[in-house]
Amino acid sequence: MLVVIAAAFAAACASPLYRVLPEPSTPLPGKGKTVVTGDSILDGVPVVGVRFVSRSAAGVDAWRKVLSHPEAQDDWMPSQFGYDLVERVNDSHMYLQVNVGFLFGAITLHRQLVAKVEGQLEGSELVSCWTRVAPEPWAATIAAWRNESEWQGASAGWWSVRADGTGTIVGHQWWSATEGLPAAVLKFGASSTLPALIDAFDARAKAVGGG
Repeated sequence: MLVVIAAAFAAACASPLYRVLPEPSTPLPGKGKTVVTGDSILDGVPVVGVRFVSRSAAGVDAWRKVLSHPEAQDDWMPSQFGYDLVERVNDSHMYLQVNVGFLFGAITLHRQLVAKVEGQLEGSELVSCWTRVAPEPWAATIAAWRNESEWQGASAGWWSVRADGTGTIVGHQWWSATEGLPAAVLKFGASSTLPALIDAFDARAKAVGGG
């Protein structure tokens, strides 16, 4: 799922899966984003992944403020990314309902999930991550929020934001079970859709940072 959330660091951010895809070459200033795609296994399930690198004029602190408040994302996220509901379960878990369109709306996925969210500032680099977890332990807490959508399968993602001059170099990596779609279709759809999602985060970071 195109879930991009972050917030208190533990083992998941050090997962070997974070290093399965090589980091794309850093784009030259003004040259957009670079991306690689690949395949792996998460929670015993085949998953496909995409990894982006882009440049941002916003500083690390601005990105930290944006990524540290995932519960506010549905307030500013463009409607095309379908954050129907984002609720904080506790300090390290979120409940989300997503309605995401791929390939200009030709494919739409309605899913709900509980995600564990973590992050930390390592020197001048912000590292944050999330991973889908089983919803059953949180059944009582999320009972008032859940709907009839299917539960998201294996999925996870990471952000890396490091200082670069007056701005930052931003990396984003996302893994997901194919959810019944051909792997090639999901890779292409994510590669086509995620850049706009990253642009939305970038715009928010600039607004928060006053840039």
